[in-house]
Amino acid sequence: MAKNQSVRRHLDAFIRGRIIGKLEEGRSVTSVAAEFGIAHSIASRLWRQFQTTGTAIRGFSSGRSRGTTPADDRYIVLQARRNRRQTAGEIARHTTQATGRRISRFTVARRLHGGGLFARRPVRCVPLTSAHRRRRSLWYREHRNWRDNEWGRVVFTDESRFSLSSDSHRILIWRERGSRNHPSNIIERDRYGGRGVLVWGGIMLGSRTDLFIFDAGSVNGTRYCNEILLPYVRLFRGAMGLQFLFMDDNAPCHRTVAAEQLLESGDIERRRLAARTLPPVTIRELRLALQDEWAAMPQQLIDTLILSMGRRCETCLAAAHFDQNGIARKGFAKLFRENSKSEREHAQMFIDYLNLRGSKFTDFNIDMPEKTSWNSAVEALNDAIVLEKEVYNHLHHIHDVADVHCKDSHLMDFLENDFFKEQVESIDSFIRHSSILGSMADDKGLAEYLYDKQLKEELDH
Repeated sequence: MAKNQSVRRHLDAFIRGRIIGKLEEGRSVTSVAAEFGIAHSIASRLWRQFQTTGTAIRGFSSGRSRGTTPADDRYIVLQARRNRRQTAGEIARHTTQATGRRISRFTVARRLHGGGLFARRPVRCVPLTSAHRRRRSLWYREHRNWRDNEWGRVVFTDESRFSLSSDSHRILIWRERGSRNHPSNIIERDRYGGRGVLVWGGIMLGSRTDLFIFDAGSVNGTRYCNEILLPYVRLFRGAMGLQFLFMDDNAPCHRTVAAEQLLESGDIERRRLAARTLPPVTIRELRLALQDEWAAMPQQLIDTLILSMGRRCETCLAAAHFDQNGIARKGFAKLFRENSKSEREHAQMFIDYLNLRGSKFTDFNIDMPEKTSWNSAVEALNDAIVLEKEVYNHLHHIHDVADVHCKDSHLMDFLENDFFKEQVESIDSFIRHSSILGSMADDKGLAEYLYDKQLKEELDH
């Protein structure tokens, strides 16, 4: 009897009818309960219910009524999409005013989760004007075909400010999973307040400079020459010879006459780029933490970053193909740009996983794409489908090796949880776009324009 009661199960209407029928025949409750494998109390309650109400049908309780209607749920999600920085409490107040029914912030949070929106920190980036984008596109085109030996003679330098105070101000946004880098989820900001320090560093293949921390005060052209160019850049120039190439950005201190003259006198060729468990609480702790992080940065990571410059230029050009004023397909430009970011994140996930398992990541050359322009959006989508399927096949091969040859359940779980579903969804998305666009009217130019416009609106929201 104890074994029969260990698993809770409900009796369907047919079984209930059979039990009542046998009890009406005059059989005892105990024998009927034993025959059907149920507790004596269940059969007894069922018999009393039948004698009292004349029916043995199980009643269902509707439970607590929902505080919102389906229309309210759609309104809540729409409010969050229109202003992603609203808190759940603010959305609850707006919904209460609109509907006349009191709704808690916890109910709003559950409805947003049901609509696929979750509270996350926004990505912050440096704001770029149209002029910045044009100059960066030109720089990509100039360097897209550089080889490893050409990148090997470049020293990349930059200044960065690190502040003790957080830049988030606990501001969260409502966004969907996998949309971290969507333009609507990014906050453009390049200045942060609070106490901090300004540091300078340079990296190149196989080496790096010491991390230099500026003393208090602004950095002008004179300080840049005396503290950076003379003790660091000229030293690298002397070690590498005429093949040395110095790369910085368009910061005001870099564009002074004194800096230009010093580099010319040193015969230095210059290129410009288009522009811990407990956090440190004092300036001294921040200085020490930055020096430790700089020294702990793997040289392999620096080399991988520099060797990827050619591929990064090519990726930006491919995404920018549809953003050209002669093509003007901003919807497709956003689609391919977001997918390229996703693929780079996947590559970094693999590198992190190799480090986690104690393996060593080995660099290898990746051939430049054979095609960088397309005659139509359908052609680009079909090429993307081929590449996505090829990636899926490689992932499936790795999974097979882990299953059959290595019996590595951890690697299998890593691939199944983080890659397969997203890869299949990506292939399905491209196929749907290609099928819909390919089946539209004969006037492909007009069809592509209208579909691009619709695609941009969907991606923006």
